[in-house]
Amino acid sequence: MEHLRVSRPVLVLLAILVLPSLGTAQTRPFLYSVWPDHGPDAPKAVAYADVGYGHDLFATLGPERLESRLGSQVRLGDRATVIGQIGWAAGDTAAATRLRAEAEALVSVLAPSAPSVLAFGLGAASDYRGTGVILGRVMAGYRWPRTTIAANLRVERPLQTVASSTRRDRLDLVTTAGMMRRLTSGFGLGVEMVAEDLEGFFESDEAEGGAKLMVGPSIRLGAPATRWHVLVAAGPVLQLTHSTAVSPSPAPRELATRTGYVVRTSIGHRW
Repeated sequence: MEHLRVSRPVLVLLAILVLPSLGTAQTRPFLYSVWPDHGPDAPKAVAYADVGYGHDLFATLGPERLESRLGSQVRLGDRATVIGQIGWAAGDTAAATRLRAEAEALVSVLAPSAPSVLAFGLGAASDYRGTGVILGRVMAGYRWPRTTIAANLRVERPLQTVASSTRRDRLDLVTTAGMMRRLTSGFGLGVEMVAEDLEGFFESDEAEGGAKLMVGPSIRLGAPATRWHVLVAAGPVLQLTHSTAVSPSPAPRELATRTGYVVRTSIGHRW
């Protein structure tokens, strides 16, 4: 049972968030950036299933090789959004557990009818190393009739010491950004970016190997008349800086020196 070491409270919370919400959905314009939609025509929730594959990845992109995810994003009233997600690592031999889980609650501070979105969130996760993590998020975005842009800053506080064998920074920053342009009623083209450990530009001994980046194109299929949509995003994974920190055990988000890649596909249904 060692491979299923996930915090029981996190699993219980996700069971509440993910499974019941399959009956109620909300359209996602991005794979990696959160968009809490509270507009007058916004659906109640979205349920989705993702499959990703890649090599030389960092934590936000997923484990090595194949990963699948099941999640939901539920709108509560005019301001609150709850997100739950469970991931399964099928082929990463370095993972201490095959299961990861996370849940977040976000509150939007601008009027639901405004084209601008600003939201703050808090949550918890258990990663593929079996480490508990406290999450915080700041999200900002804007939606034109055909174009949507968003940026997220996610703060992660691992519940462990730096001296742990699964070495991580005391505080990790994850930055995501995306733009999606609707070209026809059922087809959108965009770009997504994910960056981690950008403090590596200023700290030569950054604990997790240095700054990392993924940027690449994305497409979205799904006409307004249908409740289904498909998202696909792909791109190279780059190690921007290299840390001088030395450890007998690699950090869970440390990359090899060569360039990697990731491809992720998501199918979702809204209510």
